[in-house]
Amino acid sequence: MLTHTTQAVLLLTAHFSKPAPGDPAPLSPGEWGRFARWLKEQGRTPEALLAGDPFLHLEGWRDDKIPVARICALLARASALALALEKWQRAGLWVVTRSDPDYPARLKQKLKSHSPPFFFGCGNRQLLNGGGLAVVGSRDIGVIADRLLTAATSSKYRPALMAMNLVLISPFNPEAGFDVGNAMARNKYVYCLADAAVVVHSGTKGGTWNGALEDLRHDWVPIWVKPTDDPKTGNAALVARGARWLPEELSLPVIGRLFERPSPVEGPPEAAGFGDTPVIPMQKSVGEDGAGFERVTIAASEEWRGFEKMSFYEIFLRRLETLTAGEPKSAQQLLGELDVCKSQLSAWLKRATQEGKLKKTKTPVRYAWHDPAVKPKQVSIF
Repeated sequence: MLTHTTQAVLLLTAHFSKPAPGDPAPLSPGEWGRFARWLKEQGRTPEALLAGDPFLHLEGWRDDKIPVARICALLARASALALALEKWQRAGLWVVTRSDPDYPARLKQKLKSHSPPFFFGCGNRQLLNGGGLAVVGSRDIGVIADRLLTAATSSKYRPALMAMNLVLISPFNPEAGFDVGNAMARNKYVYCLADAAVVVHSGTKGGTWNGALEDLRHDWVPIWVKPTDDPKTGNAALVARGARWLPEELSLPVIGRLFERPSPVEGPPEAAGFGDTPVIPMQKSVGEDGAGFERVTIAASEEWRGFEKMSFYEIFLRRLETLTAGEPKSAQQLLGELDVCKSQLSAWLKRATQEGKLKKTKTPVRYAWHDPAVKPKQVSIF
């Protein structure tokens, strides 16, 4: 059941169907930001607009682009809202507004009054505040620009949604078709929901290109660009404008460094050649002044030597070896020790058991290292 505040926000800011000639235009994020700020300054709430005559609550409001008549026309769409919500909720969609505690805090911090007044979504909404690594330019992104309703019921996403391992969101009508303006507008939300971003493939125009440039201008999150030998891409041009090359060999320690920002004194990163060793920021070691970062190549770092060419699974095995060689551990204990999700841990435990590297006991279920060819070694990589 939606709160009265959420109903008021949706009435003022959302489309419920394809707009017809003469329909009032919902407030844009910027317009809603101005109006919401005015309401707060007056000691009024959006839900108060639903009680009685809204003109009484709008006394003193003045804005050339948002006349009182427009606000009242938007608030008069209660029947359209009820019909749309009934359909969307049957498909498992929910809505979160800026006044809700689980609205993405990163968007409020980075976009302020220009953050969307609401998101429609499906799946595990707790993931919205988890941060992580945004992947753009791969045509497989969780911020939907069109047809969220279709995606919510698609067999492609359904298993992950049901397992609560995925969230899909959209600041647009869940039934809206593709629109270039919507696709461009959602770019900022992809970046601002994350802690860092990787551009897989970009042209020199279009959504991926403009979204990356927008992030570089505002410095929302660090951008890494995947190396490519395709001369028609804009990947190298993004690096020239301030992004950094993504290391070709990714291990867990290297991925952790993707979230760190370069020191302000470092200046713009150089556009390394495709055959060069990737350069990443790395904290100075104990004994130095501790301020900022120094630029070092992965190959020159003794700490990461040997791990840069290992797969995630191989690194997992090295850590698992130290955890279970001396004492069997339960899956729950391992989950507390390892920085992986539950489904990934289950898959890797099953694989390691099938390969004979682990021995699984029953009643209770425990896992013990069982690879006679490898002696336990102490590593510290998590």
